[in-house]
Amino acid sequence: MYDNDLELDDEKAKLYRSVVCTLLYPASRLITAQHGIRELSTELKSPKESSGARLERLVRYLTTVRYHGLKFKKQKLGKKATCTVRTDTNWADSKIDRKSVGCLHILYSSHLLYSRVFGIDITTMSSGESALYGGVSGVADGLHLQDVM
Repeated sequence: MYDNDLELDDEKAKLYRSVVCTLLYPASRLITAQHGIRELSTELKSPKESSGARLERLVRYLTTVRYHGLKFKKQKLGKKATCTVRTDTNWADSKIDRKSVGCLHILYSSHLLYSRVFGIDITTMSSGESALYGGVSGVADGLHLQDVM
């Protein structure tokens, strides 16, 4: 990412991989940190010093919000209860390969059921094309949820 950014030595790289892979496990529940964890996981092969600094910053953030959580308030679910899928994309978000990144939230009434951040494998040429691919991914996940329900 940076011109003079050096790779981590073997011991620090091993620790970096261990911490990032440990964060992948609870990433589905760490909604505010999903994008950061995804970005750090793209550099597992050859982590740099800047990657280590960003990992330290993320871990410091997670220690401050460790007691935060989602609260589901009681709500009356009648015939008006709906399932909503929301998507958003960032065109050419990755500085390394210029690929887009999207996020997806599935809500039932006002309760968040599922959240994820994903990379769009195709290199898109515009923000509209990126939004199209993000929307298609959202529709696919919504149809899957509909089949499950």
